[in-house]
Amino acid sequence: REKDLDDLVAAVKILSARSLRFRTVVVGDGLMRPELEARLPEAHFTGYQVGPDLAAWYASADVFAFPSTTETFGNVILEAFASALPVVAVNSGGSKDLIAPDENGLLARPHDAEDFADTIARLLCDPARREAMRERALRSSERFDWGEVNRRLIANYRQVIREHRGPIQEPAV
Repeated sequence: REKDLDDLVAAVKILSARSLRFRTVVVGDGLMRPELEARLPEAHFTGYQVGPDLAAWYASADVFAFPSTTETFGNVILEAFASALPVVAVNSGGSKDLIAPDENGLLARPHDAEDFADTIARLLCDPARREAMRERALRSSERFDWGEVNRRLIANYRQVIREHRGPIQEPAV
């Protein structure tokens, strides 16, 4: 529930009511799966996936839709980018820091299923726009590796310490 899947369900229903041609695939598993299967009987549920199987699902998609407002970093967004997959996420949490609108994805208003559906539709209905975003999404993923992420995190911590406590005493090695 913390991933705001109710908003995804509502957006899928809105898109279906518009007679837009698409297929919803839910990759993963969890406590909500039986409820989601009941609410989205037309969707395909893959269950838990890892490695090459997970990569194949990303690679076979046209759009990755991610409604979570609570995500702090969004590894799934980076996985989508690494598969050259544009992402539709909400302008909240860590997602907003990873998505460059009209570059590697699009952002919708949080907890607004109508806007989320409209934003997904913009990509589904515009193959040229999607295709243009694919390469940029892939390039976006290349900016992230754990070493660089951790270096930036440590640099941010050091900056906060300097601003609030003064110079940092480096440990003797």
